[in-house]
Amino acid sequence: MLEVSKTLPRVFGYNSIHVARALNNLALSHYDLGAPVEANRACLEAKDILNKLLIDDSTSSTRTPTTVCVDHKRIIELAMARTLGNLGFLESRRKKFKESVQSFSAAVKLLRRHLGVGHADLDLANRNLAHAKESLTAALTVESVTAERGGLPDITQFLDALCAYGV
Repeated sequence: MLEVSKTLPRVFGYNSIHVARALNNLALSHYDLGAPVEANRACLEAKDILNKLLIDDSTSSTRTPTTVCVDHKRIIELAMARTLGNLGFLESRRKKFKESVQSFSAAVKLLRRHLGVGHADLDLANRNLAHAKESLTAALTVESVTAERGGLPDITQFLDALCAYGV
């Protein structure tokens, strides 16, 4: 892991939005460097931290250093949307289309709540969700054809199924 991921927790505390953002960025760097397992691990770790921050924020009755900002929940949820979008991307690359659709759906919900219709980030998340749904449908179609034939479909059927769903 990069040195920054060890330094930030010492400075801000482990359950910090700064650490979550760094882990989210680290996940993309791992992916770019050809380390998808580490990328997924970093992204899930960022998601866990953000979930803890949201839980802490909703159950806290007093103002603490993590609840000083009036828009704190919004900031955390937007960071969560980015993390879920990156997780959806990583899951789709690992052919985990059902999980990818779930991650992109959750990201779209958060972005719609905070950014509104017509925002570029929401538009991108909607396109990613649509692509993940198409990939899931294509994978299920291929699986269905495979089950019907009692084995793998011939290459023509396989390619037809993929092309039918724009994959």
